[in-house]
Amino acid sequence: MSGSTRSRPLYGERDRRFIQKLDDENIKRTGSRIVYYSLNRGVNVDPLYSEPLGWTFRKFPLAAGHIEYEEKDGREVSVRDEGKTVMLNARLNISLIEWQREAYVDGGLQRLPKAGDVIDIQLEVWDVVQANSAGNVIDRPDFTGFQLELRKRSKFVAQRKIMPRADHVDPVNRV
Repeated sequence: MSGSTRSRPLYGERDRRFIQKLDDENIKRTGSRIVYYSLNRGVNVDPLYSEPLGWTFRKFPLAAGHIEYEEKDGREVSVRDEGKTVMLNARLNISLIEWQREAYVDGGLQRLPKAGDVIDIQLEVWDVVQANSAGNVIDRPDFTGFQLELRKRSKFVAQRKIMPRADHVDPVNRV
């Protein structure tokens, strides 16, 4: 062959979609149903005083997410005069395909997972403390899903955020 051969990228668009589908199928087979509460930060701030007003979430279901619990040795237990507190950590994987299918779209832009969101999985409610893209293919910026760091606390439970307050009714979210 002479000097004008075109090289094909190692992973093209078809390959990227194929790998994302593999990741999606794997999570669906091993994962559990999720109710995702996406924190709406813009609504939570008083326009005059710039102070937090409370918690406002957009709620939507996800078909599956694969959760990995930390071993019991990884628990953070503290016993003080006030009582015993426990913090549990976990990791949750959500496929990009599932997120794009179900996640709430706000003003034409799809929300991404972020710290401050709340997840209800297997009748347990967790705080999202960190959210990252995951499953990058070799050295490309394309990714196959999200990996969320979750925390469950016995002192400041995540349910406090998603339970409706007695003095406040949110007509949009009803959460």
